[in-house]
Amino acid sequence: MPKRSDFPIRKVEGRAKPWLLDVPPRYSETGKRERRFYATKRQAETERRRTKELREAHGASVRSLKPSIIDEAAKASRILKPTGATLSEAARHFLGWWQQQQASKSFAEAWQEVQDAKASHLAERTLERTRQVGNKMLPLLGDKLLSEITTRDLEDVLSEVSTTDTSKMSFIQKLSPVFRHGARLLPE
Repeated sequence: MPKRSDFPIRKVEGRAKPWLLDVPPRYSETGKRERRFYATKRQAETERRRTKELREAHGASVRSLKPSIIDEAAKASRILKPTGATLSEAARHFLGWWQQQQASKSFAEAWQEVQDAKASHLAERTLERTRQVGNKMLPLLGDKLLSEITTRDLEDVLSEVSTTDTSKMSFIQKLSPVFRHGARLLPE
């Protein structure tokens, strides 16, 4: 009995691209089964050859991994098992978080940039009120990265520096431009 192909091709009637190449999860970039459709059998066979070549390269690259990396991958896989996420998905998520951290500024830096941008077109009274807000907020949040400041952090700080709802709203009005400025700095 001939060996079954790792990447079967079959024709699915009623489709614009009827030739189906089935890629098992272990050879898919997403870690999930892929069903790729092609207009011609030749295109599907070309893709199957390319996928087989990738599988061979994959095997060689796996054999070249250090045992410590394989152990780490196994540990990470066990940690992720309840979530259903793959190691690649976790790595992409971590990379996104890391890029946000790298792009983020401290509250103090962002505060100063926003104040510098506004200084030329605000009334002196408004500038003085903004300075007062800054004098209360900077000691509490100054060194924290904007990307690390949580809603809970802001609630705690606002409870500490303001006693009335009107006062809190005034603080929020002065703080909003700082966080909008920070959001514009983040990678898309």
